[in-house]
Amino acid sequence: MIEEKYILKFQRLYEEEFNEKITYDEALKQCTAMFNLCKIVYRPITKEDLEKYD
Repeated sequence: MIEEKYILKFQRLYEEEFNEKITYDEALKQCTAMFNLCKIVYRPITKEDLEKYD
């Protein structure tokens, strides 16, 4: 679970960047999606994964 302080910070940064306010629920949804994407993209590559692409 993402801490409330990070959701609120995301809301503030979103407003500064896009000049548009989003709800707490929307900020939570977007933070969760971004967090999950980062977990997938930045996971370590195993030798087996690497061999698939050689």
